[in-house]
Amino acid sequence: MTIEKEESNIAFIDAQNLRKTLLNHNTTLDFYKFREYLRKRFNAKRAVVFLGWAKWLREDYKYYYRAGFEIEFKDAIPYIEHGRRVMKANVDIDMAVSVLGEHYGEYDKAIIVTGDGDFIPLVRFLRKKNLLKALIIPNISDYSQVYNEQGLIPYRYFLSSLETRLEILTGE
Repeated sequence: MTIEKEESNIAFIDAQNLRKTLLNHNTTLDFYKFREYLRKRFNAKRAVVFLGWAKWLREDYKYYYRAGFEIEFKDAIPYIEHGRRVMKANVDIDMAVSVLGEHYGEYDKAIIVTGDGDFIPLVRFLRKKNLLKALIIPNISDYSQVYNEQGLIPYRYFLSSLETRLEILTGE
């Protein structure tokens, strides 16, 4: 009798894309429930959030940490957009390097959370190497259409879909 090893997966989260999409759609996300969803649905033993560092977001960072996320920071450049103070940190390269570099070999499969099309080479590579567990896109009406290619459709999950929202809320 062969005992199957349980997958040990890591979620890699483009927090800037997630945050921006949530703000653009006046949506909130309970990160405690989201972390539990990642654990139960995708067997994410770890979840790493990539975001820029800005003093005024310290409480957000504490919230991620308390909810069970690891945080990888990049220096951010603050600016004003539509009268709101925002930041830009360009975490895309850092996240891709982390997935394929420092964290490579620490996971059985990767869960990528983003709607940003800049990650398509990473997602394609992971799928080709059978290392992609899921591509979680924040909003079904606001994401890069490059993720509609046939080979990626089975991996896509939309946080904005009713089914996913109910799964996050109920834990089932």
